[in-house]
Amino acid sequence: MAVFSRGNVKSSKLTPTQVYEMRRRYEQGWSQGRLSREYGVSVGQIGRIVRGESWQSYGKPDSHEELEELRLEAAKMAPLSEAEAKAVEESQRKLMELLK
Repeated sequence: MAVFSRGNVKSSKLTPTQVYEMRRRYEQGWSQGRLSREYGVSVGQIGRIVRGESWQSYGKPDSHEELEELRLEAAKMAPLSEAEAKAVEESQRKLMELLK
């Protein structure tokens, strides 16, 4: 399958920060269907993102502001289980270490 070229980021439904967190959540066991519902994009698009076929140039957030944006958006989502909340907290802790 072809790798998608970078472009149209300004018109995207997702931010680079959301893509980073989506990939982390997928690694933690979230299904593509659940990610699709949480982020409001198709399951097919979620699959391309987690496989690295789209948004391949984007990984971790570039700044503390983007991380804060992610936290605010995550607070609006459906509540997480205790295990999921701990996993997200751990991801955020690691991310903060990377941004230092």
